[in-house]
Amino acid sequence: VVLTTLFLLIIIGVVRAPAFFWSVINWDESIYLLISRDMLDGDVLYTGIWDRKQPLTFVLFAIAQLALGTSVLTMRVLGCLGVAATSFGLYIIGRRTFGDSLSGPAAAAVLYAVFSVSSGGLATNTEILFAPFVVAAVALVLPWWLDAATADGLSPLACAGSGLLIGLATFTKLIAVFDGAFIGLLLVTGWIMMARKPAAGPSPGWIASRVGAMLVGVLTPWIAGAAYFVSAGAFDDFVFANFTFNRMNLADRPPFELKNLWLVGERLVTTQNGLLWLGLGLGSLPLIAKPDWLSRRDRRLLGALVAWAVVDTLAAVSLRRLYLHYYLQPTPALALIGGLLFTRIWTVTTRIPKVVKVVIAAGLLVPQGLRVTERWRQIGVMTDVPAVVASHIAGRVQPGDCIFVANYQPIIYVLTETNSPTRWAFPQFLISPVYRQRLEIDIEKEMASIFAHEPRSV
Repeated sequence: VVLTTLFLLIIIGVVRAPAFFWSVINWDESIYLLISRDMLDGDVLYTGIWDRKQPLTFVLFAIAQLALGTSVLTMRVLGCLGVAATSFGLYIIGRRTFGDSLSGPAAAAVLYAVFSVSSGGLATNTEILFAPFVVAAVALVLPWWLDAATADGLSPLACAGSGLLIGLATFTKLIAVFDGAFIGLLLVTGWIMMARKPAAGPSPGWIASRVGAMLVGVLTPWIAGAAYFVSAGAFDDFVFANFTFNRMNLADRPPFELKNLWLVGERLVTTQNGLLWLGLGLGSLPLIAKPDWLSRRDRRLLGALVAWAVVDTLAAVSLRRLYLHYYLQPTPALALIGGLLFTRIWTVTTRIPKVVKVVIAAGLLVPQGLRVTERWRQIGVMTDVPAVVASHIAGRVQPGDCIFVANYQPIIYVLTETNSPTRWAFPQFLISPVYRQRLEIDIEKEMASIFAHEPRSV
């Protein structure tokens, strides 16, 4: 285990280290860092600088700052830890379900570590942060489901633990509720399998107790969070940010048109982690063809993993946006599918020549390796423009001063150690008329308030 962990950390460090040198990969992580900095300074979440993400995202960023200080490197190290935890969780699932040597579980862990840097995963997005909770939750239920689902093999406590982990995932980003639905599907189908056995099946009370325990676990973080915001006098802000605004935001979006879905699929397959998505397609074929190199148990496992990937893909599509980082959510399931298929083809079947297997392995990893190499090359040839801007401003202000970043990167506030004169530090909230309407922002009054703070720089 120690050697495996060390091996994974080395790989994660190599593929993600280029992010350490860039101040901005996307807007989102910058605003998370800024808001969590203000939380550490005493602001109650959602009452200072505002964003619509769920509370645990900002808590994790705040914990990282307590440990490592406020810097760009801090949030990137947090991303590395999230990927490491997910990779190790996939390794554990592989050890409990693949039923072979270390190669299959290790392959799944490495695939996630390597391919999670694509589709916007190099930034510390919420999909990187909630994945460890989801994988740990699946690890508590999937092995039981795979091993013929015995009545005494899954306790209410394990279901409560799985539910709590899903609750923490949804407390990081609500869309993880789809992963909870997948685990619920495992519970129900496992109960049905037990009921079909010759011996007397479990009573309805058995499934009710397990599902109930899971629901209690899911709700626990939300109940605790709501109690905190009530005590802080910010319950209305909590409800608006997590539910009301997101409901308005989703309701106003047009349905995900087929052409947009095609654009996303094309980008995922041609320029991102398309080889993993190819594995999803190929992984569905043995469920029908039933090749002799894949055991019945393997096919059952493959069916569950394909279902998990499909559920998470539906989750990404349900958000009706073209952002590729939404499609990081199925990556853990895709990595397990790839790890299982690759190792079975490599170790079991003798019909495929070894040279062909080597070509398959190279085709899977070499393109991603070239992408990582290109990111390393860019460090020496590209200019970190936001860092240059921040350096220019920092020489003209004092830490704690107020500046106004009107339509540029929020990371400037962090790099210059300055404060925002508005709670709408994410530029789109002020720039977009749609957002202004949803947030009920009077732009003229807001601008008057901003300049009343006398920002030292705009």
